[in-house]
Amino acid sequence: MMIGVRTGLLEFCMHVFKTLSKLGDEKLRSSEDSFIFTSQAGIRISKRSKNYIHHPGDLPINVTKMTNYFPLVSSVISAVFTLLLAYQYSRRKKKHQIIWTIALSIWFITTLLEFLGNPEVVGWNEPLYKVFYVLTPPMVALLGVGTLYLLTHRPWGKYFLLYTIGLSIPLFILGLTAPVQSDYFALGSEIAGEAMPRHVRILSPLMTIPGGVALIFGAIYSFWLDRSRKYNLLIALGGFFPFFGGMRARLGDPTFFYAFETLGALFLFTGFILSMEYIRKRETKT
Repeated sequence: MMIGVRTGLLEFCMHVFKTLSKLGDEKLRSSEDSFIFTSQAGIRISKRSKNYIHHPGDLPINVTKMTNYFPLVSSVISAVFTLLLAYQYSRRKKKHQIIWTIALSIWFITTLLEFLGNPEVVGWNEPLYKVFYVLTPPMVALLGVGTLYLLTHRPWGKYFLLYTIGLSIPLFILGLTAPVQSDYFALGSEIAGEAMPRHVRILSPLMTIPGGVALIFGAIYSFWLDRSRKYNLLIALGGFFPFFGGMRARLGDPTFFYAFETLGALFLFTGFILSMEYIRKRETKT
């Protein structure tokens, strides 16, 4: 029964993804305010990255309305993912499972906030944006913490957890009290961390980089130890796409940030489903 449920959930998520992608594409084609770039024009979208300019063939300034709906797909996937992880933890009581459950529940919240940041839904405002920003780095770090708890019996997971908590406290204090550059909100929903002041943004990579690296290379290392666990390659891809999108956003180009994030959610979720199936088959044999 659980196999059928997991398969049905995966098919549902894929259907939602395709439907919203089609909807966004149709809204883009019908949009009266979409920009068409010519060889004589380019449009700057980032004040921080003054050298970043959209060139001919790039997407419109709003990065297509389709991408504004990707966070809704990610939030659906992460919500289902959270429930399955919580169910798995209720049965096995492993530390990495409860940590990943917390991380995926935060992922659900942040992607839902991203969707609400869509100008056609609510649009970014200062409280919404601040909560989104302060939750994102700890979420990435916790995915790495869970990976370390899973792969090693040494206390690296515990140390990284304490490190994450130690950095999250000043991030919450500074992020929730710092003034934001609200003029970035007019650029649309896909602005990543651009609106935050530099003294707050400097804390983000201290969590997202080690967390992302631990998740990606932890999955690759797990596959290297046991080549039959091919689902780990999907998990590695699931960590890579948001990591890559986040790095591009950090360098001043948030284009496709939501698309990369949604691809990451799909790959992580698919890898998790396959891992559950792998464990079930192994337990059946024994």
